[in-house]
Amino acid sequence: MRNGWSKHYTNFTDKGKRIYYRCKKVRRRGVQCSASLSLLYHADSDQVTIYKTEGDHDHHEDEIRGIGDDIKQCVTNIFY
Repeated sequence: MRNGWSKHYTNFTDKGKRIYYRCKKVRRRGVQCSASLSLLYHADSDQVTIYKTEGDHDHHEDEIRGIGDDIKQCVTNIFY
């Protein structure tokens, strides 16, 4: 669980405790990856059920920080 997933939130229901996990490769705030999973710890037994979305990871691996090179080039062409 720790490799690619981060705990997102927990719900307590009559069926048991359900913990939701989100993809770790995206920022905590903002648009989330559509891939997620959850664990249901059953209240009436020691059984744990894993639920996983059918959607694939749709986040971008390459992380851009700051102003992109294409924007810098446009600004440079305008002012110089």
